[in-house]
Amino acid sequence: MSQTSIILSCVLISIFLTNLCWASLLLVDRKNPCRAYGNASVYDITNLVKTWPVTLKGTGFDGREYIYWWSCAGKTRQCEDTDTAICQQRIDEPVLRFNAGNVSPQLWFGLFNGAVVQNNLTWDIIYPNLQSDPSLIDGTGIRVTVVHFIVDPNIEKPLLTMNGENKYTEYSITVRGKCIGQPAINRTSFIQGYCDPQTGQIVPALIPITNGLICVSCDGSTNSGCNDPYNPSTSGDLPVPYNTYCAKVVYSTYVERIAGGRSCTSGHSGDSIVYCCSNKDYCNGTTRHISSITITLTLVTFLMILKGIMLF
Repeated sequence: MSQTSIILSCVLISIFLTNLCWASLLLVDRKNPCRAYGNASVYDITNLVKTWPVTLKGTGFDGREYIYWWSCAGKTRQCEDTDTAICQQRIDEPVLRFNAGNVSPQLWFGLFNGAVVQNNLTWDIIYPNLQSDPSLIDGTGIRVTVVHFIVDPNIEKPLLTMNGENKYTEYSITVRGKCIGQPAINRTSFIQGYCDPQTGQIVPALIPITNGLICVSCDGSTNSGCNDPYNPSTSGDLPVPYNTYCAKVVYSTYVERIAGGRSCTSGHSGDSIVYCCSNKDYCNGTTRHISSITITLTLVTFLMILKGIMLF
């Protein structure tokens, strides 16, 4: 395994361990590298700063001071490669500059359902170098920068911090703020988009799933109203929009109601029974169980009876 692969693997493992319960690989917009998508959610840092690139200062692993230019769309105007996301320069050596991460191989990790299930989000962008020829280890192709985003309601304007270099060639930036491009949703209208850092407002965005069912989402093991008979006032329900199916999962001692997403299969699943529905909003907030299996069996029975009548 090459040195570059080892470094990148260590970074990925570190991020996965930090966000093990929440992180999913997001889909980067093909036309705007400053935007990525989850399930009916969008992360957009296009307006994180007024003008890209943004200049940051921090120490290297050797303790010396460095300047870093970061541009989410590339074209830092400091490194020759226009695909450079992070350009590094030692303060006392203005001629020597290094590509500390590329735009094209970037990876975004975040909560796939965005603001629908959590308000104060965190997510990460990894900018690895494009791989160089491993037979020519010359300091290129081995750098990677990780940008960690933290939604913090106590910080009014985006705060960018260059954390420095870790173990040679791995760089870290932290972005904190109340509005830093995270997915945002109006809980009344369910209009969804992202929080624009320049205005602090929710900007409606074209999201891959633009319509669909609103599903009940609750857990009867912690909120009794989620069990049968369903009681919305004590269910702890947090409605989830933009689904093709909704589902009700019945366990031996409690009921869980979830968003089925784009696919759902009714029937036994381990120690539970899954009931899928797609006929109306909040259809999984019911006590009755009408699934595709039930409808099919009913239709078969009806046809058999009809056939018997016709034989007489």
